[in-house]
Amino acid sequence: MLMWTRVLEGVTGDAPDFDFVYFTGPNDFKLALNLSDTDVMGQLDAEYDKRAATDPGIKAVDKRLFRNYYALRASVAFSLGSHDEWNIVRTINERRRREDAHGIARQLAAWFDGQPITPSQFESGAAPGYTGNCAVK
Repeated sequence: MLMWTRVLEGVTGDAPDFDFVYFTGPNDFKLALNLSDTDVMGQLDAEYDKRAATDPGIKAVDKRLFRNYYALRASVAFSLGSHDEWNIVRTINERRRREDAHGIARQLAAWFDGQPITPSQFESGAAPGYTGNCAVK
């Protein structure tokens, strides 16, 4: 996470190489897996079986865990690293608002699950992910 923080922040600390960030959500996974709105868990069971027929490595993943993850938790909401990334981008936007060179119009745009995030939604931090385990020396 420390390396990704440095990549995102860039040399100047205000993410000069980025214009926006995209956080994946449940609908992104739904589209990627071609799931319809009905019997999502049944569709995921069938998807697991289809993949297991051609990819022996997937059999190392419990079918129930596969189904439950993609039906219930497939988004950045359940990713510790994504929580840290959210907080990094939030900090960068605070910095961009404070500095005359950027201002509010130059904040990083943020999208989640196919939709833009409004500025008010992006003012709140997420619970820390791995940051408590990182120490810069």
